[in-house]
Amino acid sequence: MTTGGLQLMTRSLRFRESVVAGLTRSFAVGNQILWTFSFWIKRCNLDVPGNSRVILTCGPTLTTQEFFIYYGVDTLSIFNSLAGVTNVSASTVGLFRDVGAWYHCVVNYDSAQAVAANRIRMYVNGILQTLTVATAPTASLVTNLNSATTVHIGRRINSTLPVGSYLAELNFIDGQSLDASNFGLIDSNTGVWAAKPYAGTYGTTGFRLDFSDNSTTTTLGLDRSGLGNNWTPSNLSVTPGATNDSLVESPAQFGADTAAGGEVRGNYVTFNPLFPSGGVKTFTNGNLTVVGGVGGGSNSTERLTVDLIESGQWFLEATCDAIGANTITGIGAAGWIYQGDGTNIGGATFTTGDIIGLGMDIAAGTLKFYKNGTIQATKTFTAGAAIIALFQLGGAAVAPGWTLNTGQRPWAFPANAVGYKAMCTTNMPTPTVVKSNTFFDVNLRTGTGAAFNVTGKALLPDLIWSKRRDVVASHFFNSPINGVSNGLTDYISTDLTSASIPTAQGTTAYNADGFSGGTLAPQLNTNTGTYVDWMWKLMTTGYDRVTIGGTGANRTIAHALGVVPEFILIKNISSVADWVVYHKNMNATPQNGGMALNTTAAFAADATLWNSTAPTSAVVSLGTSGRTNATGNALIMHLFASVPGFSKFGSYTGNNSTDGPFVYCGFRPRYILIRQVAAVDNWILMDSARDVVNTGSTSFLQANITAIESSLSVLDILSNGFKSRSTNLNSAAAVYAFAAFAETPFKNTLAR
Repeated sequence: MTTGGLQLMTRSLRFRESVVAGLTRSFAVGNQILWTFSFWIKRCNLDVPGNSRVILTCGPTLTTQEFFIYYGVDTLSIFNSLAGVTNVSASTVGLFRDVGAWYHCVVNYDSAQAVAANRIRMYVNGILQTLTVATAPTASLVTNLNSATTVHIGRRINSTLPVGSYLAELNFIDGQSLDASNFGLIDSNTGVWAAKPYAGTYGTTGFRLDFSDNSTTTTLGLDRSGLGNNWTPSNLSVTPGATNDSLVESPAQFGADTAAGGEVRGNYVTFNPLFPSGGVKTFTNGNLTVVGGVGGGSNSTERLTVDLIESGQWFLEATCDAIGANTITGIGAAGWIYQGDGTNIGGATFTTGDIIGLGMDIAAGTLKFYKNGTIQATKTFTAGAAIIALFQLGGAAVAPGWTLNTGQRPWAFPANAVGYKAMCTTNMPTPTVVKSNTFFDVNLRTGTGAAFNVTGKALLPDLIWSKRRDVVASHFFNSPINGVSNGLTDYISTDLTSASIPTAQGTTAYNADGFSGGTLAPQLNTNTGTYVDWMWKLMTTGYDRVTIGGTGANRTIAHALGVVPEFILIKNISSVADWVVYHKNMNATPQNGGMALNTTAAFAADATLWNSTAPTSAVVSLGTSGRTNATGNALIMHLFASVPGFSKFGSYTGNNSTDGPFVYCGFRPRYILIRQVAAVDNWILMDSARDVVNTGSTSFLQANITAIESSLSVLDILSNGFKSRSTNLNSAAAVYAFAAFAETPFKNTLAR
């Protein structure tokens, strides 16, 4: 199926690791030096050293003569051996450990290439990957793949190392070297990489598996290339119920929801193994099953890949696979938990085998709990308030467990789902900002030492923040109303207390597709210097900018957000003064003090900053402080508020672990600013332009100092937020406030 040039993938196949599911086919001899393999994958459980996730492999013998494409410690990798000697071994530098959405991958092998570096190419989501090549193929080296042997999909040849993931739209092209553009394109509506139909030939051994026919298990392996190269399924099921592996989980979004379940195509919500919930638990079956540990010390609370449900009417079902402690094991949200003993909501008890339904209506502020199709309770919460769906596991003599259905298969009790939607990206509301780069973008450039233009952007910026990356230099922070003498080119620095700094060589023009700049060095444009520019456009409910004429008296200043600002920056541009930062999570009563963007100082109480009055949807209250309201001085105030799918201002609490906090944003972040609030610390700036993929080492700058760009293990940027991967920015029990802006809303994004 296609629409608008895009391919509509109707089904995926779940390869359950619990049964080591797979597909097999005996290959004829094809082109062993030239082939291309394209596939879509939604990863589930991630790798540990020595436990790879095999996607495609063939023998005839383990290790000594074997080929496989696999994830090895979360890198996309390729391996080939002959006579016990490894002759091909390469992996991406990027780490692919996002379980919230789909990846598109293309592996290309062409050992006839004269340049060794061109013999293996890998693409992820349309982007050519940088590889670490341990063993490069020699010229015209043949692989075991495309020899006369049995090929496996989803597991190793000895039925180990199961992929444990969802796979969709597999294309193997025999005898051709093709890049990702043959299988995908940028969707003009979303700006995101999407599938397009492959229009070429397949050679001799080529195949296309779309898994669209689930009338029997045999038909799951039908080849759609026209060559009849069908595959034999093993340990895959189409039996209705929790073991059905033919699901409407898909990288494409289409279909209508009639409350039947198993009908709308899209990226479905699952359990989220990246959430560090404590306790002992195991995720299986495409992250739709979670099993806890035995004993009270293994209790945990599990969450979903859509962690914060902000709007809409949603339904899910969960089967209690084992009850464990019935006073703990349960399901709920907004403070209401339907536990096994039924006491919290006043419902009937439930036990192993019972199916619990949960209907969540955010607008009405209601939760409806069902047991085996019968309503048990209707509970309320504040209408319009965002909620978090929780699954509790109470360890006892029996390990507790849940199996989840968010609509990727038919509902057990469809009558309960009437008035609700399956928890799938297709059913999510259209974001306020579909293309995030129309209101925020990041630009990388090399200085010229001469007047320059940044062009080709999708916004006319109202704020530009630039930083030289390769040498020590102050930050350049400019908006058209900054200056006292020249409101266009003057600038301030986030690392300085200075008033607006006069220059004729700063920003010289704000343009419809970017901006123009002068020769200000080193802050903005030194020849051969490397720079990053962060650009914002004014946005209703998201970003406003106000100039203030200080009076020194308590007062209010109107703003145009229409919602309560959550993050505010103020700078006196007439006099020397520290910056002032307001963040809704910098303290329990943030209106009673503030932080300074130009220092490492923790939150400090100061009633004169905001007159001890919280901001409202119409005004910001100012006190008598010279930092926010100096008599006769000009000040500039930038105000921000969260916009679902575009921006988020929140906090997390560190745990001092490499399995650090998972922070749900509702989008794939483009920019993140993080700062510990109650201790001396720096303001850390990260973005996905400088780190195109997650590598385990994050490039960062610091807003409060002039230091060059550094790299450190910090976090992974993901399709739905970010995940702390080290003890950096993750001290035990420390609270960190953050500001994040989107690259793509979660509704439309791919995994990262």
